[in-house]
Amino acid sequence: MTGKVIIIGKAFCRLSDYEIRLYEAVGEWLAKEKLDAITGSCPGVAYLIGKKIIENGGRVIGYSPAHNLRTHKNVYRFPTDGCSSISYEDKKLLENESFFHRSVRMFMCNKKSIVISFNGGRGTFSELCTAFFMSRTIILATFTGGTTTTFFYFSKLLRIFNLGYGSQVIKARSVTELKQIVLSLTGDVNNDTE
Repeated sequence: MTGKVIIIGKAFCRLSDYEIRLYEAVGEWLAKEKLDAITGSCPGVAYLIGKKIIENGGRVIGYSPAHNLRTHKNVYRFPTDGCSSISYEDKKLLENESFFHRSVRMFMCNKKSIVISFNGGRGTFSELCTAFFMSRTIILATFTGGTTTTFFYFSKLLRIFNLGYGSQVIKARSVTELKQIVLSLTGDVNNDTE
């Protein structure tokens, strides 16, 4: 049996050499643990992690905001080699609509998948809000900064209003802690006999 995680995070920014090594190491680790990924099929964090998962024998399902491969590559300028397969929108949508629809499709595809967020800005924040309102378990890799760090406090504020949404929002303060949390939530899929 193979588990799945949904990877979101920083996409349209320059990444430092340290960040590149970090995200590639996370991808290698996820593949070693037989955890496949679901991503937004975009550049940045999801791309680096996805590419390493694939290189190490895992699978990555990408959800594109585009309605076909040509638009994915030429209009959005998204890479294709960070995903094993890419799911496209059924029809043309406005850009803001397409990113929202992609997020919803990504979180609906496997309701048991946990969401892992790395760094990020407004797009990641939007995806975190979508995941929260869809009651997905969210792990925030707070050691990477950005929206991922601040969303923890935002989720607490939402709980004050008792909106009836949300699941677990968990902080991972280090790579070691992230690995422990992911394994505790996904179970030891390496030893699963199904």
